[in-house]
Amino acid sequence: RKASRWISTALAFLLAATADAWTPLQLQLSPDPAMSASLFDPESDVYGLRLAFVGRSADVGGLDLCLSRATVDDDFGGIQIALIGDVRGSSAGLQVGVLKARTDQTLTGLQASLGWSDARFLRGLQVGALNHVALGTGLQVGILNVAEERFTGLAAGFVNDYQHTEYALQVGLLNRLQHPSSCLTLGPVNWTGDYRGLQAGLANVGHEVRGFQVGLFNQAGSARGLQVGLFNTAREL
Repeated sequence: RKASRWISTALAFLLAATADAWTPLQLQLSPDPAMSASLFDPESDVYGLRLAFVGRSADVGGLDLCLSRATVDDDFGGIQIALIGDVRGSSAGLQVGVLKARTDQTLTGLQASLGWSDARFLRGLQVGALNHVALGTGLQVGILNVAEERFTGLAAGFVNDYQHTEYALQVGLLNRLQHPSSCLTLGPVNWTGDYRGLQAGLANVGHEVRGFQVGLFNQAGSARGLQVGLFNTAREL
């Protein structure tokens, strides 16, 4: 009796969820409706567990495990692990894509990939060979770290390429800043446009420097601060 009662309750729960266009469990070989390779409608939201070879759903919340590409058309919350993770909206939690992890909007949490990690706006930690954001607050760790617009936090990598920063720290072999505000750059080669802060490395180059340059070679178009090194040049002081 208890077993039949549990089965009846589970079936009723699944039917109710299906009626509301969501399911606690989704199994997919392919999201293509013509193949009939999904346990439930591929357009249904999943709040619980999705196991797939190639997965595609609207909203997903919970645990998302896909052997190939995991696509979420809207928002995601929870843990996603796939060969390629693709969230078209915002994501919160952990997103791991072996080859690529992508969130089109805001990523809150941790995004990791052996290949390319990409988010429109980062709030948290991004780890990958290639890391890319438009806007970010947090930490990037990788071979190449790129921020197209503005970043606040720490970048650690071989090459760090930022357009604009506020209160940021860059540590790498090559650090490049276009329009930083207040920043510390540490590495063999540091190149900046307008700069406020400290550059420390073998070679430091800046267009307009307001702060400190410490290294073997320091060059500035305009320097308002202190240069400490063997070779120091500035067109304007």
